[in-house]
Amino acid sequence: MSEYERWEARHAAPEYAFGKDPNYFLASCKALLPRPGRAFAVADREGRNGVWLAQQGLDIVSIDFSSSAQEKARALAAERHVHVDFQQVDVHAWTYPEVPFHLYTCAILMEAFSHYRDISIVEEEREIHEGTSHGGMSAVISLMARK
Repeated sequence: MSEYERWEARHAAPEYAFGKDPNYFLASCKALLPRPGRAFAVADREGRNGVWLAQQGLDIVSIDFSSSAQEKARALAAERHVHVDFQQVDVHAWTYPEVPFHLYTCAILMEAFSHYRDISIVEEEREIHEGTSHGGMSAVISLMARK
């Protein structure tokens, strides 16, 4: 099964695999969001983060390569009465900082975002319960920064 088929199968169910609420770290950064402003939601899946950001008054570009996830994301945006620019693209095709790892580290993120201001990076292990597909102990690095 290809990566695309795996994600399509995961998002084919009618329920939202990660729930409809934003990621806990993103929600905790609400006071840092610019008004007005723009944000880029990478691998946004079913849109919970991109839609929430749009609810905060931001112009959002939300990318994901799963058409079934984006279909749900569009439905969530309509349900919440917000506009999000959804684009179906493979996040691996975008140009990111070169790294030999599959996962980001604090050092990689600090270097990649060093020209930004108000940088907040939190690295932690925590119990996460976000929908049916994101539960249990997780190693998480969360980043919020202003351009």
